[in-house]
Amino acid sequence: MIRLMTLLRLSLPPVAACLAVAAAAPAPAVAAVKTEAQAVAIVQKKLAATPELKARVKALKHPLIVRVEAKPGEQDGYYHVYAGENLPDHTARLWTFLVDPKTDEVKGYDPVMDETLTWKAFIAKVKAKEL
Repeated sequence: MIRLMTLLRLSLPPVAACLAVAAAAPAPAVAAVKTEAQAVAIVQKKLAATPELKARVKALKHPLIVRVEAKPGEQDGYYHVYAGENLPDHTARLWTFLVDPKTDEVKGYDPVMDETLTWKAFIAKVKAKEL
């Protein structure tokens, strides 16, 4: 029995050492958004991957335009990305998205309620035809 305990002590690191290694492990790398083009590409990818938004875009009579309206620091810490229908003489806003430059997380903006929404909450409002 003593031999088995000695063998176990030699082969297993102490619990404190395991916790120290786990705490010291680097967090997974998150892509930082460094340019307006990257912010636009992230929003376009989200639009294409979300069935509710993709269907609305497909139903447009004119092309969709996606562009950055404000960079981080101009209004707040986000890229403000405009998505709208590109009509012959003007554009008509469909949605505004906020892209976090540190995490590339995309949020929706509700202009009527003047609130920033998580992606899930934004899609729920689109489904309910509130946006």
